[in-house]
Amino acid sequence: MQPAVSWLLHGETGSGREGLRDYEGTTVALVEGGRNSWEIWKEKMPEEELAHEVTDFVSKREDTLAQEERWRNKMMRRLGDKFEHVDGRLDRMTERFEQLAAVCTEIKECVRDMQRQQSQRELAQDAVYIGAAR
Repeated sequence: MQPAVSWLLHGETGSGREGLRDYEGTTVALVEGGRNSWEIWKEKMPEEELAHEVTDFVSKREDTLAQEERWRNKMMRRLGDKFEHVDGRLDRMTERFEQLAAVCTEIKECVRDMQRQQSQRELAQDAVYIGAAR
């Protein structure tokens, strides 16, 4: 029997905790009060069978936990890849918006220049009309 299982079954002598060892996991069937303790478990089955059950329980959960951990790692990698992809797209969009803003600024300057030229032409035409009218 493994030392950890033996400790769980029997406890430490002289530790002041020699009484019932409560366990908050699976309840023992057909026990009045539904109290979980190692003493009740030991009464219902021999120590070897109990040790086998505990070992079986742990080994089944280890496989499940390992599978969950693999799944979690795989999902984290996939999420990381997706976020990197999204970051790349956002960077490209930011560059395009900056280019668009620069083009808009150039267009504004061209429109202002055209308006100034139009204003100057109108002033020149008005001057010609005023000069011709005198």
